[in-house]
Amino acid sequence: MPILKTEAIVLRSYKWSETSNIVTLCSRDFGKLRAVAKGARRSNSRFDNCLNPITQSQILFYSRNSGGLHTLKEASSINYFPNLKQELEKLAYASALCELTEYLTADGQTGSSAYYALYQTLNKMEDSPVEDFKKLLWHFELRMFAVAGYCPQLCECVCCGGSPESLPVSFSLARGGILCEKCEQKDAARRQVHPDTVKFLRMLQNIEIEKVGNIQISPSLEREIKALLEAFWRYHTEEYRKLKSLQVLRQISRNAGT
Repeated sequence: MPILKTEAIVLRSYKWSETSNIVTLCSRDFGKLRAVAKGARRSNSRFDNCLNPITQSQILFYSRNSGGLHTLKEASSINYFPNLKQELEKLAYASALCELTEYLTADGQTGSSAYYALYQTLNKMEDSPVEDFKKLLWHFELRMFAVAGYCPQLCECVCCGGSPESLPVSFSLARGGILCEKCEQKDAARRQVHPDTVKFLRMLQNIEIEKVGNIQISPSLEREIKALLEAFWRYHTEEYRKLKSLQVLRQISRNAGT
């Protein structure tokens, strides 16, 4: 078994035996990995806190090319993201990023796009006020839609490629984008959305993460954006309903009356 080295962010960790854990990681060089961390449950573990969820670490592991679980040999932490673990709401947002990454990426899927999207968003949240977290989550979701291969088409009709000038504000979950007046009858389940919602999401697809916090939106627009993205997730992945962190965020939102 070859020994490989990479940076990775811990998405999840759970019990494998009395002394060991299985960890799911989003790695920079090898995509999503599942590995056994032998002895991780011991009080004097060599892994210490390096394999806690929402932790960026340098890892060394034995690769199983034939499939199955890899075996972690060493790990050293790079960033614990401590600010994200001090409040329940912040922790829920950070956990949502990790859960979404786990469910949208396949084991061993090559490419670093998911890793950098996750790292950059966690890093930005670490230094941002919680009021910006919704927008950062939406920005991340759009990036992950692209990684998963079904990024919504917001610049032209998803059916015929009609120009934006001719588009009514109609969105097809099934077809994955906006529809022109000529094509909207092709989807009886289309959703009508505000023009500013399309403009905002189009901008969010192209804006740098450092500028996301500067965008101002109204509460009504915020609600529609949230509802549209949730509907898109639910349509394209059954796993969305299972994400515990999003359930926590919805409860926090209900308690706050937003």
